[in-house]
Amino acid sequence: LTLVVLPILGAVPDSMIILFSGMGDDAQEKLNVGVGALAGSTVMLLTIPWFLVILFGRVDLDENGRGSYKSKNKNVNFPGLYPLMSTGINVTGG
Repeated sequence: LTLVVLPILGAVPDSMIILFSGMGDDAQEKLNVGVGALAGSTVMLLTIPWFLVILFGRVDLDENGRGSYKSKNKNVNFPGLYPLMSTGINVTGG
């Protein structure tokens, strides 16, 4: 059920933006603005969660630069006090 409902709920607002932006006298100009807004919102909705996962998913790095996921990070402060050079993430190919 979730595999069907969530994509539909995500597509309805997008299709309404394009539909209503294409109405009126200068439909081509309005449609360009609607599609541009849709592309911009999609980029934003992909970028914000990616940034938050990278920011709050960091762990302490060992001397080889690999993440030490076994111990909890002692520096659980907001990023202003979170050392950027001694923390990071590991990326594994899949």
